[in-house]
Amino acid sequence: MKKFLLIFSCLVVTLCLFSCEDADDNGNLLPSDNMAYDIIAEDPNLSVLKEVLDLTGLDATLDNPNQLTVFAPTNAAFNQFLTANGYATIQEVPIGMLRDILRYHQLNGVFTTELLTTGFVKTLGTDGQGELMDLYFASDAGITLNGYATVDPQNNDITVDNGVIHLLDAVLELPTLDQFVAANATEFSNLNTALVQQGLDNSLATTDGSMQGPFTLFAPTNDAFQALIDEDPMDGLNSIQDVLDLTTLTDILLYHVKPSPRLRSSDITDGIIIDPIAPGTFLINTSTGTVITDASGRAINITSTDVTASNGILHYIDLVMLP
Repeated sequence: MKKFLLIFSCLVVTLCLFSCEDADDNGNLLPSDNMAYDIIAEDPNLSVLKEVLDLTGLDATLDNPNQLTVFAPTNAAFNQFLTANGYATIQEVPIGMLRDILRYHQLNGVFTTELLTTGFVKTLGTDGQGELMDLYFASDAGITLNGYATVDPQNNDITVDNGVIHLLDAVLELPTLDQFVAANATEFSNLNTALVQQGLDNSLATTDGSMQGPFTLFAPTNDAFQALIDEDPMDGLNSIQDVLDLTTLTDILLYHVKPSPRLRSSDITDGIIIDPIAPGTFLINTSTGTVITDASGRAINITSTDVTASNGILHYIDLVMLP
């Protein structure tokens, strides 16, 4: 009797083990039904996103075990996107555009809301040269992406077997340099004000190369503008308004913009001379840090590099350059 019970127990355990394996009897476990794609497919509020995933073939990306963070635009977000771009249905949007946009909604790795802190993060979306594009998070009041899309506080941190999902109230379109400057008000509000005032924000929004793009923007931070104000007590620059009132402001701003081809940090070599859109040149040395010498002989540090938009690259600098 004891031997019978032992054999019976072993048989039950064996059956249980086999019931957890797939039908082809190769020892693999049954695929999970809690992948990101499964959860999206089951949510009627994400039916357009499911349709887009199926149309682009990216459904497989969200149905494999690679750990991802997915920002999921709701149906209302897609409807807003269609209206804003003059499409009647999602089928009218070019497949390539949809594929690029969806990849831009994904991060490699798991980013719960507590990890979505203010700053730039690389996405799985790529620019024209195959470089990963950035996404800007502002987390001071909720979580906002690129200055306009908001993570739904009631529908975030949706845990799935291959990562996490956050619902969005807008579709993230491929970013441009002017959007990055405008979104990062903490560091670039003065630069944004200057660009808008001079009508140059539209230039940094172009994506077709018609304005000499793709660009490399050497972007002075708010502290860089203050450093300019503090630099010379006798130059008449005592406030940001004094800077904005300069008659040479357009030339100064365009002196910070290199035309195509874009210049990544890996392309910067010691002694390279940059010819920006505005008249004049400047020199970059890499022997001790990455230091610009502008036309006025002043030293400017490049403090952060390779923030990537669809139409160019942004590098932080700590002082406004002068042509």
